[in-house]
Parts: sequence; C-alpha cells; structure tokens
Amino acid sequence: MYNERGYETFPWDEHIGRIEAVGDAIENLSTEEFEDYFGEFYETVAGSLSLDSGGDISALFAAIQEKANAYYIDVYLDNDGQVEATSEVRQIIPTDDWQEELESPPEDNNRVPDARIELTPMPLPSIELLQPIVVHQTSCQIRDCYIVMGEEPPEEYRQLGFGKYKFASLYQREDLSLYEDYTRLDADIPGYTVGLGLEEYPEIEGQVKSLLSAFADE
Repeated sequence: MYNERGYETFPWDEHIGRIEAVGDAIENLSTEEFEDYFGEFYETVAGSLSLDSGGDISALFAAIQEKANAYYIDVYLDNDGQVEATSEVRQIIPTDDWQEELESPPEDNNRVPDARIELTPMPLPSIELLQPIVVHQTSCQIRDCYIVMGEEPPEEYRQLGFGKYKFASLYQREDLSLYEDYTRLDADIPGYTVGLGLEEYPEIEGQVKSLLSAFADE
C-alpha cells in the first residue's frame, strides 16, 4: 500500500523510507556538520565516559547504567533530504510508559521528526567515531521494522546491533521465542554481519561491540 499507492501505512517512528533518508543524510555530513548537529548527543552518550576501564566491561557498563539505559535525539530533514535540525537529547528510562513516550512525536515541535536516533552510552574518544555508529543504528532500525512485520530485511540491512529500544526489549523477552536477539553483535544468525565501519579502530570496535551486546544481558 505504501510503495504502490503512497498511503502512510507506517507509524512515524517506523517509517522505513524516512529512516533510510536520515541515515543517508547523516552519512553525507562533513565532520564539522556532524558535530554541529550531534555534538550534544556525543557529549551525552560518549564524551562523559572514560576509556580507562582496565578492560573491565562489566564495571564500565554498570557505571553507564547509573546514568541512563539509552538516549535519543530527533532528526529533521529539509526538502532536499539534508539534515536541517536536531532536537535536544533526552533519556530513555524504563518506566510504565516508556514505550508510549518513545512512540510519541515531541509536543513542542510543529513537525514530526523524520527519524529518532537511539543509542546506549559508549566510550568513544572522538566525535568522528560516532558518525558511522549513528549511521549503523539507522540500518538496525530498518532491520527491526522488517523483522517485526515478519519479513526478512533486504541484504544491506541484515546487520547486528542496537536498533529501536522497544524492539530490543521485545527480542530479549524470555517468554517470547519468536525472535532472535539481533541486538547482540556476537549473535550467530545466518546472513547477518556487524558492519560498524570501525575496522581502522580495532580497540574501539571491540569496546563498542562489547557495550552494545551487553544490553542483552541486563
């Protein structure tokens, strides 16, 4: 219905076309532009965390959990498909109404966001390393949208990692064996890869993989 007749059949936060457009727009930002739009997001999810954890990922993750499970930032595109604005950064804290909050567009804006970026805190030494992770996150969101519709995503979106918070929680329900846990970067799911784009930074890539996978153990 969406592809052939143009009907808005998706909720705003699960609109595959818009999430894809946001991922492409973020990928095409220069480092300076990315910092303008996502500087606060970087400082919130990464800048305040120390890389000096002595290799103890569990201790680092416990410290992260004291801050928040995850954070989100809304992204708005202009008519040319370029990033036009981002919102302030907000916490995702599990409460009785956390899912309703995530699915609700902000009331303080006349526009519905084109996508909502959601990330767990992670230690990154520079904002340049955050950009491919944010792009990767949009791919994982698109993967989630296909999975919960009961469809295998296109090959380019068969990636492992943290996508949408509400679906990550769904994958990890012990009483629901319908889904694999796609949030785990060490998951053995045929046809799925990581694709973080941090191959030139193996130590950082290892830490990020551990942190994103650790979400599944909490």
